[in-house]
Parts: sequence; structure tokens; C-alpha cells
Amino acid sequence: MTKKVFKSLVITLLMATQVAAVHLAFAEWKETDISREIPLPKKITIVPPSPDLPKEIVNFSGRWEGLWEVNSLPGVLIVEEINLKEAKVISGWGRGVYFPPGYDRIKAKVVGKEIRFSAKNCQFSFKLNEDLNSVHGERSCPGGISSPITMKKVE
Repeated sequence: MTKKVFKSLVITLLMATQVAAVHLAFAEWKETDISREIPLPKKITIVPPSPDLPKEIVNFSGRWEGLWEVNSLPGVLIVEEINLKEAKVISGWGRGVYFPPGYDRIKAKVVGKEIRFSAKNCQFSFKLNEDLNSVHGERSCPGGISSPITMKKVE
């Protein structure tokens, strides 16, 4: 086998593994009390991150859920794709006093070990905790309204 054929075979196998992982993610998608309150998009694709990335970035990939502390508003963060510079995320929320439940699909910045983005006039930042199974987030909105959240990974 030539070097070129071997390289082509390895690339094909890697692509097949990624496609299988994406399909597996859909097959195992489970509904929770929080996700039942948030209308999420019909098509969600989790692209496995490069194994060359630091574990603090790789482990962001997937779905995270929790309650914002200030108003107990349900929150979902889905990291569909991530690299060292940016991430494609879905930020979802439950029904608030003054607004309906919904979500935004956003291109976020990866800054060090954090994901940052703006949505609905608010600034969001998320950092993976040391246990790598929970995320600490902060939401800062106009008028000095801010709230922390701790989110757990949903398998």
C-alpha cells in the first residue's frame, strides 16, 4: 500500500467515525425537565472536536443544562462545533416573566478556556469547571442585570 493510499484510507475512516458519532448523538438525545421547557431547533449536529485540542476545549462539546440563579430561568448551552478560536453554539432559555421561551444559534468566540458571545443585548461567558463535567456561566445585561449559572453536561 502506497503512502497516498494509506493516508486516503485513514482520512476516510476518520470521516466515517465522525459521521457515526453525530448519528449516535441524535440516537441518544434524551429529554430532561429543562429541555422540555425550551423549544430547541429540529436539527442539531454535534461535530466531534479535534482530539488535538486541549481537554478544557474538547469537553465543551455537547449539551449543558442548568438554572440561572437570579430568576431560576432554565438554560441550555449546546456546543455544536468548537476549535481554538470559535464555537458554534445554541443558547436556549425557558419562559420568563416578560418573554417567551426560545433559542439563538450563535457563532461564539473561544478566548483561552472560555466561550463568549452576545445575544439579546446581553453578554455571556462560559468556563469549564475543573471537574470537566460542569460549566460556570455568567450573563450580563443592560441596566446592571447579571446572573450566574452552573450547568451540568447532559449525555
